[in-house]
This record gives sequence, structure tokens and C-alpha cells, in this order.
Amino acid sequence: MAVAAGLLLMVLSSVAAAGEPGVPEESWVYRELDRLRAAGLLQSGTSGFRPQSRTELARQLAESRRLFDERRDTFLAPQLQRLEEQFAVELAEREDGAPACYLRPIDELCLRYTFVDGEADVQNERGRDFHEGSNLRFSASSRGRWGPLSGYLRWEGRWLAEDDENPEATAGRVEEGYVRVSAGRMFAQLGRQSLWWGPGRHGSLIMSDNARPLDMLRVGTAEPLLLPGFLSRLGPVRFEGFLARLEKDRFVSRPWFAGARVGLTPWPWLELGASRVVIFGGGDRSITFRTVGDLISWQEKNSSNQPGNQLAAVDWRLTVPWRAQPFELYGELGGEDEGGGFISKKAVLAGVYLPRLGPWSLFDVRVEYADTYFGGHGGKDRIWYRHSQYRSGYTHHGRVMGHHAGTDAKDWYFELGVAPRKGLRLWAFADWEERELSFDDPEKRREFGAGVEWRIDEHWTVTAGWTREDVENLGAIEGDDEDGDRLDLVVRWKF
Repeated sequence: MAVAAGLLLMVLSSVAAAGEPGVPEESWVYRELDRLRAAGLLQSGTSGFRPQSRTELARQLAESRRLFDERRDTFLAPQLQRLEEQFAVELAEREDGAPACYLRPIDELCLRYTFVDGEADVQNERGRDFHEGSNLRFSASSRGRWGPLSGYLRWEGRWLAEDDENPEATAGRVEEGYVRVSAGRMFAQLGRQSLWWGPGRHGSLIMSDNARPLDMLRVGTAEPLLLPGFLSRLGPVRFEGFLARLEKDRFVSRPWFAGARVGLTPWPWLELGASRVVIFGGGDRSITFRTVGDLISWQEKNSSNQPGNQLAAVDWRLTVPWRAQPFELYGELGGEDEGGGFISKKAVLAGVYLPRLGPWSLFDVRVEYADTYFGGHGGKDRIWYRHSQYRSGYTHHGRVMGHHAGTDAKDWYFELGVAPRKGLRLWAFADWEERELSFDDPEKRREFGAGVEWRIDEHWTVTAGWTREDVENLGAIEGDDEDGDRLDLVVRWKF
């Protein structure tokens, strides 16, 4: 805490800028920005970082509006208008240059009802628990800004159908909350938050919101910047890093968890990124100067006082805004247990995204593939998200912090979206997944479903969805087959 307080004071002593809280990584805003980017209406910004601040997203929208007006193309006009309505205050501030101070004790209220019948492995849900039967959740968020200071708080309460494993069926917690300090284009943030790094949208190799949010110190650039001299040829650059501690109830108690990511846009049609994370210390494992040096130099050693679990990845996003059919190709290449080298024991993620289907602007399509098995890693089983010293692995409160498929897995995902009118979107998806492929009887999951999101007006949004899941060899146990259905209904009120 002393280090965090010192960092905050250092930032405060710099040239101050208006602070602004971030937009949570699961927001619909990022989906619509993906459509604008794939259509060539957004050429800066780094989509591999989520969450992003409201001021940075407003900057991207201003750029999209300029490109939209230059091209005089009505494609995606409803989506751009909806985004501009959502960020009207921030866009106005960009025009007059006078950021306002405010406090919204109630920014958004959300009521969610989920009914589960049978098997339900809910993914990318911030580590939330869903039990068979009825699951009711209520959340309230608030945000505020005063000069270079800003903050965000979201509390969530729940009621779960009682069962033998969950005698206490009600609970509540701060789902997300932090204080942020801005100076120029830099920021420092202290509190609880989820991070999503990389181009994937169904999953990410390094950081996703599959596990619970982390209590962390996070620092970085709030928006892209140009480096001096010849380095400016790299294009707009963003970077950030964090330091957190994982939970107590694990094989090595309370280890430290740190990571860093850099992203750049050397050309308007190409975005590059690199991420690295490490779990170290914890329990009775001491941290010395040599430990820190090994972390920096990527030395991988399994002795009790050395860094234990290191992961790294490089990623890219290629945008092809052809008038006949715009599309994006993206990918991520990662390595597990890196030490003195780069990208070994590989995993991959790849995808293609179409913001429309030919002349039909109602539709958007995403296909994404992930593979943490990669042919078996030369006969070494269960490499990704596992470690001999940190036997709880790359998890937080029991859930993988990277791709939800886990170790020795392959995952195919397909989604078709339809937006027949402004504020209304329907979608259907299918997911084919195999887990524990190094076992004799790997687990096979087949999931499909559909949903609708209706923004009634500027305040009310209703979302409903249905998911069907069929599982063979649950837990890699031959003949243990399960199936299940899940129904979701979410009502949101925006202040």
C-alpha cells in the first residue's frame, strides 16, 4: 500500500489532466467499436486493451465520425449514433475543452435472473457461481470525477437456489471498484477490476474475465501516444502494467501476480501487441533482488525461491475494409513457462470477423479458434495454465484467468448477429470444445444458443438468452455424460 500511495502522489504532482473511469470490459460498447474498426471507420486506438476510459472511447468515436462523414456511407450509421448518444457528455467536452466534475451515486441498476436446468459451465462471467435452479442477481454502480481523480464502484448481491454445497444462498460483494488518477496521457489506478488483453472476443490466452476481478495496482497510458524521434514510425503506442495478489486458499498462499502489455498501430490497417504475466512469491517463498532480476530476464526456474509460472504472447489484428466485403483477421501466439527464451510450449488463438455480409449490413459474423494442446507439446501433458510448484495453476478462485477452455483444449466458436433496427440486436452462436486432450477420454462440450438485446430508450435495456449444453465424458471420465439448459433475463436502467 505504501508503494501504491507513493505512486499516486507522484502522478498527482505531474501536470494534471481530467480523470475518467473506465467502461467495463463486458460492455456492448466494445462490440460496436469492433464493427466500426472492421469497416475501416476507426484507425487508431488499441482494441487489445479492455477496459478503456470513457474519454479514450470518446476520442475514438470522434475519429469514427470524421471518417464516416468523409466516406458518406450510411453503413453502420445506427451503431455510430447509439455510441454517440452513450458518450454525449464526453464528446461535448472534447469540443469545448472544459471537462466537468460530477458524482453519480446511481449510474446503473441491473437485475438479472438465470434459471439453470442440468449442466452449466458459465464462461467469461467474472468467476460468478451459477447453481441449478433459480439464480437472482442485483447490482448497482456509481461513478464520479473531480479534476484528475475519478472512481467507479459496482456492488452485486445474489440469491441462489439452495443446495447441499451452498447452504448460504445469499451473498454480496464489491464486484468492481477503484480510484483512478490521471496526469497527461498517463494514469494510475488502485482497486478491483477485470482485464481483457488481446484480440480474441470469445477467449484470450493471457488475460480474460473468466475468473474473478483482481485487486490490483494498474498503471499505463490512457490513450495512444507517439514516441519521440524515429520511434514515432511505430505509430500510436499504448502500454500498461499491473501488480496484484491472488487468493489465500491455494497450494501456494497469496502469490504475487504481475503483468505488462504493449500495443501499437504502425499502419491504420494493422495492430500489434505483446503481453507477459508472471506468478511469483507467496507462501514461504522469499522475494530477493535475484528473483526480480530473473523475472526481468525471463529466467524460468522451479526452485522454491525463483519465479514459477510465466506466460507470454504476441498478437495481431489485420483490418481489410474492402467496400464489397470488409473483414478482420486476428491471432495470438502464446508460450507457457517461458525461461531464457521466447514462445515455446505454444498455444494459439485465431479468428475472422465480418462487420457485415456482403451488401447486408444487418448481419455480422465471428469465427474464432483456440488451441492450448498444440499437438501435445512433444509428449508433455497438461502444460498450459499448470505448474509443478504453483499447483493451483494459472487460476484465481478456481477459474483460469486466461482462456476458459483450460489446458490441453481446443475450442471452435461461431456467432451470427442481426441488427434489424437501432437499439435492437439478435444473435445465435455455436461452440465446440474439447478439454484434457492428453487423457484417454477427453471431455467434449457442444454448446449452442440464441439471444436478443433491446435498448428500449436511453434508460432501459432488456437482454434475454437461451443456451443449451451437451457434455460427453465430463471431467474426462468415460461415460459420464451430462446436458443442461440455461435461461437468462437481464433488465438494466441507466441513469
